[in-house]
Amino acid sequence: MKVIDGGLSGRAVAPAYVPKAAQGEWNRVVADLAGQKLLTPAALGAVASYVIGTWTVSEFVKTIQRDGAFVLTKGNQPKPYPALGIMNKQQEMIARLAAELGLAPASRSRKGLSAPNEGGKPMRALQPAWLLDGSEIPDPYGCGQRAVDFLRALRHPQSATAGFDPPFFSERIIRRIYGPANAAGRRQVKTDFIMIPRGARKTTIGAGLALMHTVGHERVIGGQIIVALTEEQATFAAEEARTIAQRTLWLATAAKVTKCPSLIEHRKTGTALKTISSDGDPAGT
Repeated sequence: MKVIDGGLSGRAVAPAYVPKAAQGEWNRVVADLAGQKLLTPAALGAVASYVIGTWTVSEFVKTIQRDGAFVLTKGNQPKPYPALGIMNKQQEMIARLAAELGLAPASRSRKGLSAPNEGGKPMRALQPAWLLDGSEIPDPYGCGQRAVDFLRALRHPQSATAGFDPPFFSERIIRRIYGPANAAGRRQVKTDFIMIPRGARKTTIGAGLALMHTVGHERVIGGQIIVALTEEQATFAAEEARTIAQRTLWLATAAKVTKCPSLIEHRKTGTALKTISSDGDPAGT
């Protein structure tokens, strides 16, 4: 897809099969693409699929908020709510369509896809200003720095230095999540949605943060940290966390790496980290 001279402008009518509750999202996406000169008649079908996908995910979120994200099996093991698997597939489809349509910031940054601004130069990809500018991120209680220090102290066998070495942008994200806090010391950021491309060490960073909440200073007595991914990703994430825990000597006395390949426990508090397949089966079983 590229900027289209003479592309559709104005408001395109949504197909009848687009739910009424999704009309607002349809109008927003159509107006955005038309403003960027990226909208064509052939793209309207993809826009409809994207809008229906986002509406479907929002409906699943409502259901999960009402019924909970996990259910217990007959063996009293946590199992993801059935809607989670479908929702994950919908989110993958939404991400692909967003890239194809030019809705994702990364796709707009590619040559030939971003519409020119008033100065005739391509628009820059949208991203938080603090992500790469090196500006100070509020950290009144030092929790952001402590989280970064925890990750840096881990050991990873595939690292050239044997250290964890989080990328600069990952470190900035971690500081932004764990640093800002209110007067009572509670984190301002509770929920995150981050889209990061392949090869950016998402699984490794996620495994490190999961260990921090399991055996590190963010643990809660008797807590459960559950990572729900596709079966292949869940197995990889479990192995990543196990490898890091085993290679980091100072974690040896705190972390209990069990025979179950998807489970790591904190010896004193019983806090447990478990990776689960979004298809409903525990990873590694």
